[in-house]
Amino acid sequence: MTRRTLILTDLPHHDHATAVMQGLRVADKELGTRFEFQFRDTVTPKLFRYVYLDQNKRAAVSLVFDRNTPVHYVLIETDSADFADALARRVAGAAPATSPEELKRQARNTFTSDTGSLVRLGLASGNKVEPDTLSIIREALADPSEAVRLSAIEAAALTQWPEYWESLVRISEQDTSERVREKARVAIGSLVPKPREE
Repeated sequence: MTRRTLILTDLPHHDHATAVMQGLRVADKELGTRFEFQFRDTVTPKLFRYVYLDQNKRAAVSLVFDRNTPVHYVLIETDSADFADALARRVAGAAPATSPEELKRQARNTFTSDTGSLVRLGLASGNKVEPDTLSIIREALADPSEAVRLSAIEAAALTQWPEYWESLVRISEQDTSERVREKARVAIGSLVPKPREE
């Protein structure tokens, strides 16, 4: 399964929903999809999503509102990297999203003062390991600040990249903070090796 995540810029959530629907209508016309709203899923009181499914069974698109992060994002899941990219372009054309380059720049320059920048970077990571993202999160995993390390662990877990395995194992055994060690132990479970995109 290929995933793409678009981190949306700050807008009221009803504007995000309208913009995502506009992007899906463009996809319907240009890509031959037939997206329909399926359900609202309340994962926790602070995390819910609206799920749209392609009636041709090629993709699922979720508009996610996460008040813990806080960030609003679109998660695209399909079995083809090319199709995921094509859908992401259509949705991003209608729903203002932060570019991957900007997310990396924000995280690189501000993770000590804005730990949420690491989480946003982790969310937007996709399946394929990206060297700059890998490096930024690894650097944050070694930061002296407990808050930064906690956010870096969350970001590493969100990527699901097995490349973080050794770092998280070391942190789970050796970090000076019990909270950090515990979060690392939990995060290790999300890094199950899986096939890579080509």
